[in-house]
Amino acid sequence: MFKQYGRFLTTVVCVLFVTQLMAHPGYYGTAFHAHTIDQALAVAAKENKLVFIHVSDNDRGWRHFRWPNKESSGLIDLLVRETVIVELNIKKDAAQLAAFDISTPQILIVDSRQKVLEQLSEHAVVELVQDRISQYVTSEDGLARIDAALASGNNPFFNRERKAAALALAGKVDASIKQYQICLQESMADASLAAKSRRPQVIGAMLTLAEKYPAAKQALLKGRQRGADHLSAYPNNSKLSSDIARIDLALNQKQASMKLFKRLPQGSRARNGMFDYISEDLQQKQQYEELLSLIEPLKAIQGEITLYQRNKILHPVSAERGNKRGSRAFVIQRGLMIAEALAAVQRDEDYQSVVNELVQFDQSKSVRKSLQKALLRAGRTDLSQ
Repeated sequence: MFKQYGRFLTTVVCVLFVTQLMAHPGYYGTAFHAHTIDQALAVAAKENKLVFIHVSDNDRGWRHFRWPNKESSGLIDLLVRETVIVELNIKKDAAQLAAFDISTPQILIVDSRQKVLEQLSEHAVVELVQDRISQYVTSEDGLARIDAALASGNNPFFNRERKAAALALAGKVDASIKQYQICLQESMADASLAAKSRRPQVIGAMLTLAEKYPAAKQALLKGRQRGADHLSAYPNNSKLSSDIARIDLALNQKQASMKLFKRLPQGSRARNGMFDYISEDLQQKQQYEELLSLIEPLKAIQGEITLYQRNKILHPVSAERGNKRGSRAFVIQRGLMIAEALAAVQRDEDYQSVVNELVQFDQSKSVRKSLQKALLRAGRTDLSQ
């Protein structure tokens, strides 16, 4: 792909096979998608979880797994933490469904002893499903189930995160923050694959708590410092540097990210990992050579265009009207930034290649006008088209 910049544009989906069970994409060692109800019940008993059964009349499964979005992300993560998921077809899986007296499309929440806790429409809205599962997670039995999972010694990081999240849902904030802090400290030290894979979720949860609770903010700052210290010894961890910069941005301390960036060795992956968070500052300070050292310009803009094209299929409204990665506006903004930097350092051939991609992507007058402004900032009006 492209230099280290490609790390931002590739979502790595790891599929882990354990016996006949498939691990949920993006999660380590747990959160299984089972092929049968029997398998789901067996894993739920072993991992002290519930079973989420989705039965439909199509082969596409639950729409929230097929087309996840911001609205459903919280529910999906709750399901990943607290349930074993099984998706079945009412016709193709009729035999095993009949054994459990299921004859119509629906959603079932079942405990490991096969007791049906909830029976919902297969089209139930996100809020309803999330509310019903949450009550079984935050109940006395639910919290005891998570404690049993943690005491088992299996997947200790993931089960501690489960406990932290459940305590937060139950309104036990101080206890939740303490558990999250343990998770964050471990994940910032790169201790295990589980910790690394779940670090973004832990940070996200703590940032939400930090909006209201100073203790959560202090825990985040301590975890952030631990991560920064770790980077001093291991400066090629681009994901860790990106997560640290994410914390800095959320806590309104972008200058801390810039200080960390400047301290990291030239050419290190950790530097590249911070590109999304420090590139605008580098542009504003006209530190163009440093900005360009983090990317391969042409491949970078081509990668953004590819993401836009994919997003346009999945989420056409956000692709055209949004301003985040995967949107038309983001492609243009990123392309203009790269073009300005290339022009300023007199990499004219590379500049022309990037501009050709950008203009082919969006032929509007506004883009051409923005290019003129970028060239003016770069002091290269001689390249005006």
